[in-house]
Amino acid sequence: LKLLQTTDVISRANETAAAIRDGMNSVLRGLGASWCAYGEFSGFHVFTNPDSRPVSPDEIYGGKIRWETLKKSASTELAHKIRLGFLCEGVDVMPWPGGLVSGVHDRSDVDRTVTAFENVVKLLAEEGDLVGG
Repeated sequence: LKLLQTTDVISRANETAAAIRDGMNSVLRGLGASWCAYGEFSGFHVFTNPDSRPVSPDEIYGGKIRWETLKKSASTELAHKIRLGFLCEGVDVMPWPGGLVSGVHDRSDVDRTVTAFENVVKLLAEEGDLVGG
């Protein structure tokens, strides 16, 4: 609690998560995928956009995508594939898929996470699991 009170650990975590979200969205745009990374503060989520409709984080934040759609965007099988893909790349994320970032994560963690995400998404595209990509 002293660290929270006396350092910028919270803002560092928030900035790191934002960098991860930005990097993931850059990967998705580069691949022409309809998926979207979103989140607030020190977290990130991946919306797998099963309807393949154009969507941006701002539309998610603006409530244009219902929370039920966000929560169920990835089938259990796809969520497992995403998580296992990350694990094979040496990055652990939550099963939803998404992740949490702490104040000790740094630029190398951002780079490793975004690179892992790119590799996972490319593998999913090869398997036909990347809608809109």
